[in-house]
Amino acid sequence: MYHKTMLTLYMKSIDNQKQIRTFECQLYQLETVLDTLNLIAAAGNLLLETYIVEDGHRTNLSHQAFDGQDLLRPIRALQTQWEALLSQPRVVILATIDRFLLEMVLQRIDQYEVVMASYDCTITKLENLLLKTQQRLSASAQRVHLLSHYQTILTRQRRYVDQAQVGRDEWLEKLTRLKQARQPI
Repeated sequence: MYHKTMLTLYMKSIDNQKQIRTFECQLYQLETVLDTLNLIAAAGNLLLETYIVEDGHRTNLSHQAFDGQDLLRPIRALQTQWEALLSQPRVVILATIDRFLLEMVLQRIDQYEVVMASYDCTITKLENLLLKTQQRLSASAQRVHLLSHYQTILTRQRRYVDQAQVGRDEWLEKLTRLKQARQPI
């Protein structure tokens, strides 16, 4: 048999007559506590302090969050949706998760490939710039400086390509594991 824990709600508010009121009550569900506070706020009371005590532990509630709007109905609707989802056969849930993971892995691989293509494009442009600098500038301090600068940038860009390739390869390995063995990623 399921044992429900008792929650004690403590509240301080100002009522319509501008009098400070303190209140406490015991409830079994957090949803009921939240709904009760919303009902009190909807009646025109200004909440000053709200907290619950459960198993000797105090939890302060943000009294500003209670605006009088119905909270219980959306929580129940969400609970119904989760119960429906969890009542589905485990195979259906696992297939959905596998499909989601597969899509995420494929997106990650695509991202790496886009990044690598961008780096490759930058490298091609830098190589052309390097070649033009070598051809058009005569031996000078400016030429040496530019060539060194372009080489530094090219080296960095190639390192970025290598890093992206390692990342893509790791995700390709995860993709293989997911497809073949259905192991968690």
